[in-house]
Parts: sequence; structure tokens; C-alpha cells
Amino acid sequence: MCGAVRPTYSAAMTGSANEHDMARSDTPSHKLGDRFTDAPSDRLNDTASVGTSGTARDRAKPAGTDPIDAVDAPSSRSSLNSHDQNNPGAVKDLTKESESYTHGHHESVLRSHRRRTAANSAAFLLPHLLSDMTLLDVGCGPGTVTVDLAERLTQGSVVGVDASDDVLESARGLADAHGTKNISFEHANAYELPFEDNSFDVVFAHQLLQHLSDPVAALREMKRVAKPGGFVAVRDADYEAMAWYPESAELTEWNMLYHEVTHTYGFEPDAGRRLASWVRDAGFDPAAIEPGASVWCYATPDDRTWWGGLWAERCTQSNFAVQAKDSALADDVALEQLAQGWREWAAAPDGWFAVLNGEVLARA
Repeated sequence: MCGAVRPTYSAAMTGSANEHDMARSDTPSHKLGDRFTDAPSDRLNDTASVGTSGTARDRAKPAGTDPIDAVDAPSSRSSLNSHDQNNPGAVKDLTKESESYTHGHHESVLRSHRRRTAANSAAFLLPHLLSDMTLLDVGCGPGTVTVDLAERLTQGSVVGVDASDDVLESARGLADAHGTKNISFEHANAYELPFEDNSFDVVFAHQLLQHLSDPVAALREMKRVAKPGGFVAVRDADYEAMAWYPESAELTEWNMLYHEVTHTYGFEPDAGRRLASWVRDAGFDPAAIEPGASVWCYATPDDRTWWGGLWAERCTQSNFAVQAKDSALADDVALEQLAQGWREWAAAPDGWFAVLNGEVLARA
């Protein structure tokens, strides 16, 4: 059945399986907000419009709210349940204690993180590294990129920081398994890095800023701990720019839902295109900013099985699923239908998926 655009839902993606069947329309509709919630389809324009400067949180943050207290923070059901059910699309009044990482640390998420290496995730930075440099990896996760970078900086040292103690333990275990000695890991807040000014030759953050409510503040902090003349290097995906084949109504619905969920929680899923703007706003010299882009592509049978399988799991089991349901944007039936769409895409012999990543290398 892959390859044809199937009928989609014209009503909110909630209710029983029978109700979903009855809600099908023969005319595909891809207007953001029509299917996942009964709220007006233009409500995102009131809170977190795509295409304006700044972040979703910046554009709608209530006065007095603080930035998040963590990189990759674990989910908090109690905070998610505080959502205003009368306005499912409203940006939450998130505090340091309540804001949570959209993907969470489900195994399907960590599986993706563990596949990352310096070559496939930091190629834009590698030509600028010298063997005796000091490097900070902000939001290091399970440490695969961090350890890889440390093994390249043979005369230097690397520090990885994250807010999840569980993934930090995984990172330490990986470093031990590799016998990597010039590396350490610390629990840290992306907005208050526990280092003196001018501490590192390179500060690196991969797929982090899209999950922060105030990426500009985090970039200012990265600039603070970078040595004068050193580098701050950031890379983030851009969900709106993702492309796939065959056409799939379910994957289109998934992408729209992902935007709604992340905007509801104050994050920017299309961070890739905004990186250069955020870096300028953080006070870097515009003449010392090098923007760019690169692509991850999943098209081989093994890659399709891996990519489609992990997103099928994320749709039903990760913190993304929890947030979609707690925000009244989707229910279990709808999420399972999106997961099935991912499985069918993965099984298509001509399946192809591209993830565009924005990149910026900036002199501190």
C-alpha cells in the first residue's frame, strides 16, 4: 500500500478505532492542526508561528518563566498533566523543574544516539581540530560522538555534559570500553555550565538547540566558556525540511504532529534553518560565522528498517507519545496508525528518507 497518498483524518486524532475509521475522508487534508485537535487551525499563529525570528518559547513565553534546567531532561508526567485541556495548543507555562526533553530516553531514542559518530555528526568541525585542543560537548547523550572526538584529540582533553545521569553512566561505560583516558563526563545545566570563562578551544552541541526553550541563552553560555579565537560548533535537524518517498499520508501527519507537540512545549523543531540567526543573536561576530548544512539519508534496506523501526516505537512508546496524549493532540489509536505508517514506509523497496541538518561554526 506504500506509494499512494491515503485518505487522512479531517477530525481530531482522538477516539476509538471505529471513530477513526468514520473520520476518514477521501480528500487528503494537510492543514496543520485540522486532524490532531479540535482547536482552531490557526492557533499556532497566536503562540508559536513558524517563520518568525526567535523560538516558539520566546514568542509566547509568559513573563517571569525561566529557561529549562537541563539538557535532555527526563520527562515529568506531573508537569505534562498540568496542560490546559481547554486549549490543547497553548504553549505551556514551563519552569526549570517541569520542562522536559521531547524524545525522552526510551531505547528507540538511545538507539539513534548510539549510531552517531564524529564522522556522521561532526564532519563540518573535524577539519578545524588540532590534536592538543580542549573540547566541551554540551548535551553529549550516551557519548558516542564525544568518545570519538576524544580519540582524535590525542594530546588534548574532552568533557561531555548532560542532564541525564543514566545516559552519563552509559557514556562513561563507553569510554571505559574504548580505553579512552582523556575524557570525563559531568552532570550540567546547558544554561549554567560549571566552567570558568575561556575554558575550551571548542564547544560543540549536536541536536541540542531544538530541544531548548531559549537556544540563544545556551549559545551565549557556550560562547562564555570558549576561549577567544576558539570555536562554537552547533548542528541541528530541520523537521520541516525532511523529505521522504514513497508519499505517505501517515508520515505527513507525523511531521505535523511533531511540530504541534514541540511548539506546545516551547521548542523549535525547525532549528536547523535558524542556527545562524541564533548565533548572531547570541553576540558572535557575523563575519566569524560559517553556516552550512548536511544530510542524513536512509535508503538501504538496513537503514530503512532501523530508521522506520525506531520512529514507529517513538510514536507509541517514547516521551513524544506521552506529550502528544497529555496535550490532547493525539490518542493511542492515532499514534499506532502513525507507527504503522512508519513500518510500511520502511518495508517499501524504494523507500528513501532525508534529514537536513543545519550547521554553524562560529569563532568565539
